[in-house]
Amino acid sequence: MKDEQDLLNERMEKARKARKDKLVSKGKETYLNKKWMQQKYCIERKSLDEIAELCKVEYDVIWEALRRLKIPNRTMSTSEEIERYRVRVLNGQ
Repeated sequence: MKDEQDLLNERMEKARKARKDKLVSKGKETYLNKKWMQQKYCIERKSLDEIAELCKVEYDVIWEALRRLKIPNRTMSTSEEIERYRVRVLNGQ
């Protein structure tokens, strides 16, 4: 028979899993969505800090998302490369 602590542990585990699922879902709608990230970062020119604040995640999560989505980072690319990428995004390529 389960004692109170076991029941509490089970409820806490379910709550953790639900929270994690919610965060993953939110990520797919925001910082893990390439079109959304291109809009915020390339077109609206928001900083990584601003995007992180919008998504309620840490700066490094957004940095990693840029890398995963193969979106060039403004600090590591020339302004010409960024502008070419921005034009491609605006033209839907």
